[in-house]
Amino acid sequence: MPLPPTADPAPYPEIAVCGQDCRYVELLSKSFASRRGELTAITRYCYQSWMLQKTTPELSHLLIRIAMVEMKHLDILGQLILLLGGEPRYYVPSPPGCVPWNGGMVDYTSRSLAQMLRNNIEAERFSCRTYRVHAGQIRDKKVSAMLRRLALDEQLHIRLFEDALSAFCLPPS
Repeated sequence: MPLPPTADPAPYPEIAVCGQDCRYVELLSKSFASRRGELTAITRYCYQSWMLQKTTPELSHLLIRIAMVEMKHLDILGQLILLLGGEPRYYVPSPPGCVPWNGGMVDYTSRSLAQMLRNNIEAERFSCRTYRVHAGQIRDKKVSAMLRRLALDEQLHIRLFEDALSAFCLPPS
């Protein structure tokens, strides 16, 4: 049985910006390394994959493949932050200072498979909405195009997690 794709088939736009803008750096930094950012998604899905290797190997493999797509997103955001004039650091600006990324941002509490998948669905919905909102706020058409493209992957991840919830957690009808 072929594995489902974990990235939307649409091509990614060129990683480029129209010009430097520190306001956009701050927005992208939230998606880069916050509690709900790409770095957290990568670590959450890796952790979940390891925990499910013996009991649910198909889902474990899907999670690690989704984590790889999130890693691509992290790389893209890091490059955009640099091009916009910032530094892709593992913290989020939070006046009056910064909140550093840490392992406590990863959800280790989802003991049931169903709750874990529901939490993943909500996290992906949040990311998808955030990318779309930021794409509308950012006037740099190159950055906005990339954010819209990243949202397509997050939308696919929502569907994959919904399918997994149906396949592994809900009784057959």
